[in-house]
Amino acid sequence: MYNPQYGPINVFLRNIGLGGLARDWLNDAAFAMNSVIVMSIWSGIGVTILLYLAGLQSVPSDYYEAAELDGCSAFQKLRHISVPLIMPSITVNLILGLIGGLKVFGQVFALTNGGPNDATQVFGTLIYKNFAMGLFGYSSAISLLFTILVCAISFVLLSLLRRTEVEY
Repeated sequence: MYNPQYGPINVFLRNIGLGGLARDWLNDAAFAMNSVIVMSIWSGIGVTILLYLAGLQSVPSDYYEAAELDGCSAFQKLRHISVPLIMPSITVNLILGLIGGLKVFGQVFALTNGGPNDATQVFGTLIYKNFAMGLFGYSSAISLLFTILVCAISFVLLSLLRRTEVEY
């Protein structure tokens, strides 16, 4: 996808006359992190959609029927029925997305190895590089602090989102 000469993105841009927008997506510091983010979102979108679908299917149809009889619009049904009742799915998706986004390593390592000029350096690649240089204590300390940071952010977000959930 991101190949500068033969990647589908650049080929498409050249074919529609926007060749000036074609880039070396992974070696341009201004676009490298965004390219990794887009790839990570694309790779995780399936699980996210599956969790939302499971949440939507768990909402009883009686609520929608009652809202239809009361004359609710589609937006009102979405706002007052669907969203509140799929909040557990939203909570799970946000927590998993946050943790997945913070602990990203494989995508960055495979695509850019933290480059160019450390533009895509994340905690995982920083820990890996320090460990590979033999700085075992330093990389262990970073790992421990990173674990505490992820847990703290996750617990705070979880407690905030749990307050918005309703029972049915």
